[in-house]
Amino acid sequence: DHNMMVMFERTKDHIENPSKFTPRQKLWYIRAKEVVVSTGSIERPLVFGNNDRPGIMLASAAKEYMKVYGVLVGRKPIIFTNNDSAYDTAIEFKRNGIDPLVVDVRSNSESSVVKEAKNLNINIKFSHGVVNSKGYLRVNSATVGKLSGDKSYYESLKKVSCDCICVSGNWTPTVHLASQSGNKLKFDEKTDAFVPSQSRQNETSVGSANGTFTLKQSLSDGFNKGYELSNKITGKNSKSTTPTSNEKKYGQHDKFWCMPLPKNKHYKRFVDFQNDVAVSDIELAVREGFRSIE
Repeated sequence: DHNMMVMFERTKDHIENPSKFTPRQKLWYIRAKEVVVSTGSIERPLVFGNNDRPGIMLASAAKEYMKVYGVLVGRKPIIFTNNDSAYDTAIEFKRNGIDPLVVDVRSNSESSVVKEAKNLNINIKFSHGVVNSKGYLRVNSATVGKLSGDKSYYESLKKVSCDCICVSGNWTPTVHLASQSGNKLKFDEKTDAFVPSQSRQNETSVGSANGTFTLKQSLSDGFNKGYELSNKITGKNSKSTTPTSNEKKYGQHDKFWCMPLPKNKHYKRFVDFQNDVAVSDIELAVREGFRSIE
């Protein structure tokens, strides 16, 4: 409120041999003249039968485990996606000696990252979706179906052995801090997500928190906004050079997140894992005339 920021600093846990007199945390109260929110974005899941089984996770999490911690989340992974960002996870698996199966609901993609995956001989099934997961205690197989042209039913079904399913339904800007400051959100049709609109305080969102999902544009927005606000506050015209990036180009995502049920099947398809809200609950709420289903 009124650009009053409360910030939490970790001062000890990351130090190998800290002094016993060093506090573990510090709490800062900051009165900011300007606030730049660059909180990033959250990967969306895809919804399919029994998608709450252990071993099912976000594709970005699987990639982070490999790149940051050197941990493989599985040796027979399925990458299930409606966009190009999940192909980075598939490529990372391949670089670590694992052959993933990519299941993509789109009919095709000619982006540079998909071409790289094809050049690495990664198995890609376009116009397919994960229908259901199976396994005791954790996932050990999945039913994969070929989607019809309108994606309302499956033309064929096949059981595929796997030990993890990494899902990606594109990205949602992390708008919580912008909303808390009084910023009213607007819906962006291109990204299918709510993004910040007009700021009510001295607050600005940049990068993927503002619906910009390319690294090049995020760097440009961040550096330009930093220069603008710095010049506004200090009066010093000290502009720095924006870093360049060798970024892979992504194509458009598919506006499709919920897999249809096969005939005579009634799998639970979870939307809210914390509160056990399934697609059937939302469908019932709509039939009953509810508007604010949340």
